[in-house]
Amino acid sequence: MRLILPSIAAIKAVAPEARRAISLAGLLGAASLVAACPVGAPAIDEPVDELAAAPIGAGARLQTKAGEYRFHSAVGARLRFPVPRAGVLIEERHYDPGLPASKFRHSISLSTEAGPAVIVEVWDNPRGLDLHAWFNAHLAFLINPDSPGDEGKPRVSERSMTRARVAGILIEQPSSAQAPSQSIAVFALGDRMIRVSGINPEGNATARAMFDRVVEQLDTEVAR
Repeated sequence: MRLILPSIAAIKAVAPEARRAISLAGLLGAASLVAACPVGAPAIDEPVDELAAAPIGAGARLQTKAGEYRFHSAVGARLRFPVPRAGVLIEERHYDPGLPASKFRHSISLSTEAGPAVIVEVWDNPRGLDLHAWFNAHLAFLINPDSPGDEGKPRVSERSMTRARVAGILIEQPSSAQAPSQSIAVFALGDRMIRVSGINPEGNATARAMFDRVVEQLDTEVAR
């Protein structure tokens, strides 16, 4: 569903403190997000050396039939999701458990010859916040009302995600002169929060397909 946006002037007329307090529920009810910051930028958090995982796949560039996928188990993050059988490099990073809850605990990057295609990031949710409250507390920077102009506005919707069909927030950010397009899915899975980012889905059909499959079929890997 395409949502109607208020004017930029109306948004800027709101005091900065009030803008930061605007809930995602209100935005979904009356307006789309004005702009989203790139999520493919390097993470600020530095991984703990002894926990940082080396690449777990060599990404062999082999010929494979279109649509051939397998389930990959990201054991450190206790997740499993579909990936192409060939032509993809999987890199996992696991971070210090002592970091604040605002920092993600795990990140998994799926790359093809064209570069990063999908990034999965996992946060703990010790306060047990619901999806909208957690988004407003930790990912509100994806909402940028100070962005000038009306072009390139993201589209925001809610839909079921993962094999468990949990509620999720979907942000489609068109490409701009500064950044490629992005698809961003945010949802809760058990006591954790997940963000899946598709990089350049407008210009990379493989990235679009990989993102869609991960969001639709991601599941919890049973802890051993």
